[in-house]
Parts: sequence; structure tokens; C-alpha cells
Amino acid sequence: MIFHGKISIARLGAATLKPRPTEDEIRDWCVGYLAEILEVPLTEIKPEVSFIRLGLDSAKAAHFILELEAYLGVELTLEIVAEYSSIAALSHYIANLATREGRNNG
Repeated sequence: MIFHGKISIARLGAATLKPRPTEDEIRDWCVGYLAEILEVPLTEIKPEVSFIRLGLDSAKAAHFILELEAYLGVELTLEIVAEYSSIAALSHYIANLATREGRNNG
């Protein structure tokens, strides 16, 4: 479920009964994925650098979001890359949203 460019994490981990990924796990996944699609070493992907400065264009951003959706098991919008414009900001947002929803649902 998508809310005004945000995401709903209600399904995160529910279907597979896997634990929800932590902020570090989300960040590490993003770093690894972006290093692969941008064809650069992992060490060149700095989580605090903006997606634009990393070289993520709109086409690659769309693929990134689709793969991140699959990894997390949630729906995302492309706009989330603009609103949370770095790996660090995005992974922090997703992890904290999952934590807040877990407290509200549990």
C-alpha cells in the first residue's frame, strides 16, 4: 500500500516470516545493488552521498526501486528517491517506519 509517495511496511516480513531488515541491512543491500548497476566498486558508494551524485539516473532509479520493493516486500514510489535522497536517508526512513508500524501493530 502506498500513501502519498510514502510506503507501507505492514507486509514487511509477514509473508515469509523473516525478520524485518535492519537499517544496516537495508543500507548494505542498497550499497551492493547500486555498486552493481553503476558498475563501480563497493567502496565508491558512500551512503551519505545523494543518489544524483552517485550517478543514479531516472531509468536506473526505477530499476533500483523495483528491486528494493522485491527485497523488502513492500510497494514504493519513485518519488521516495527524491524525498530521501541518499542511501543513508532512505534506509533510515524505511527501518524507522517498520519499527513504528511494528509497535503500532504489535
